[in-house]
Amino acid sequence: MFQRPRHRRGPYALATEQRAFPRLARLALLIVVMILAFSVVRWGLRIIGVGAMRPEGVQLIAETTGAVSVSVDGEALKNPDEDLSLFADDRVVTTTSGRARLVFFDGTVVRLDRDTDVTVEESGRNDEEGALSLRLAKGRLWVRSPMAAAYSGAVMRSIETSTLLAELPAGSEVLVGNASVRVLAADGLGLTVTPSESDAATIVGEGQEFLLPDTLPEEGIADGYAFRSPLALSVFTDAFLLESRLRAIGQGRAAGTAPRQSDTLVVTSPVEGERVTGSVVTVAGTVSDIVDRVRVNGYMATLDRTRGTFRQDITLPEQESVDIRVEALSMEGLTIDDVRRTVKREQGTVTVSGLAAPTITAPASAGSAFRFPGEEITLRGSVPPGTAAVVVNDYQLQLYKPGNPTWSYVAGIRLGNLLPGRNIFDVYAVDAAGQRSPAARITIVQEEGTEGVIASDGAASSSPVASSATSIPLKNNPPLLPGTLTVTSPEGGSAVVQEALVVLEGTVPPGTAGVWVNDYRLQFFVASQSSWRFIARGEWGSLKPGKNVFRIVARNAAGDVLDALAFPVEWQQAASSSAGTTSVTNSR
Repeated sequence: MFQRPRHRRGPYALATEQRAFPRLARLALLIVVMILAFSVVRWGLRIIGVGAMRPEGVQLIAETTGAVSVSVDGEALKNPDEDLSLFADDRVVTTTSGRARLVFFDGTVVRLDRDTDVTVEESGRNDEEGALSLRLAKGRLWVRSPMAAAYSGAVMRSIETSTLLAELPAGSEVLVGNASVRVLAADGLGLTVTPSESDAATIVGEGQEFLLPDTLPEEGIADGYAFRSPLALSVFTDAFLLESRLRAIGQGRAAGTAPRQSDTLVVTSPVEGERVTGSVVTVAGTVSDIVDRVRVNGYMATLDRTRGTFRQDITLPEQESVDIRVEALSMEGLTIDDVRRTVKREQGTVTVSGLAAPTITAPASAGSAFRFPGEEITLRGSVPPGTAAVVVNDYQLQLYKPGNPTWSYVAGIRLGNLLPGRNIFDVYAVDAAGQRSPAARITIVQEEGTEGVIASDGAASSSPVASSATSIPLKNNPPLLPGTLTVTSPEGGSAVVQEALVVLEGTVPPGTAGVWVNDYRLQFFVASQSSWRFIARGEWGSLKPGKNVFRIVARNAAGDVLDALAFPVEWQQAASSSAGTTSVTNSR
């Protein structure tokens, strides 16, 4: 008999293990999808402005008074008398005897050689990265970027000329000309240099140079490495390079640390407790090589680097005891040493000079109130014979020379000495003994409206000036269009800044006739605009160390509140900064 095969009727595992590959493949696919989704969302946020770069000011340091010119917002070139913050599209030009420096937010320092023309293309950052770029029209630049550990976040640095584009990594020291890049130091592989109208990107490492010929091949550049070679020994004796390095000595030292030399800053005049006859005192002394600039009561002193000496004449206020602070500054503007003096004015010397008051001829005569809707204005006039100095408010004109029959003074919003609203300027002539003349006064009303005289014959100095900015009857009703007023920059609902500057920007609801920030009406906002902008600075008093809350209100023509919001900004003032000593910038 044949037996039928027996079949197992219970559970029977055909395989004791599952293959791991399908599970890992699904996990990898999920990760890829998540990365792609994150990238798409991030790209979309960038398109609508979230996470966009915040503009960062670039500090301009003019090393030679009168030999450095600046063009702001495309205007004509002018000579700054003090340091200045630049932004995108601002231009700096040095003469055949002038040099200057630019200091960026990440600590990158760019020094301009004589006869150099450079434009700031970009300077900004967000929470993750930053970017800075320059366009060199002529001349040479010395560039030093900080080490990667010195700045949190990735920074893209580039310099473009008419013949090439150079991209700089962290830890770089580079000399850049119109057709040359010389690399003295660089992290990693080095710089990426790309000739114009070419895709021949070339890596130029430390100790190498990239030199393009005067005449390029007609067929273009196919191999950029044909123009790369070791650095010539003559580079290391370049006077511009050696001087730039010397000025950078001690740049990274924190303020308050002990200087490496005991004679970092020596004030020889005046001595402590000196009695002064007259209203002008000369502050003089010596500095060591690690000092880049000297500041006296907020004014930059004249510095003779060959002799290591400085000098600054300051006008004393009408009081018997006057404090004088002299600061030695590093290349980054940090105070590395300071000396304080107190002088006494002789009894009976607080008198009025025998000189007549100066005249004011532009933009109007003395005693006038002049409406000015622009951002920069020049005051002009003449002085009586015997004038040794001219003082506008408490600022002694640096470029006025004794014997000159005329004077001029530039006031501007970006310079910090012209604020929206009413500005009073008192002009004094000072004789050789330091005595002031009676004041000539003019009032500049910076506001919207027709430019011209709005009051005269003393009305400007005694009575307030009506302003069109207050013509709207203000109401405090609940917002009619809540959620329609926005702050687009800085993003995130709040901001933390390390510098004494913040720029607030945003959009307004339809029908907005005016925008107020902390009860101040924005002077340059007009009803047809859909966006607003407000700049707060430490030296203007609109930004203070610590927490600041900016309350923004949009109103219609009837004064009704359309929407309102509060935007907090924290200024984390560095311990090394010297609050309250920011100097006012003037070009006259």
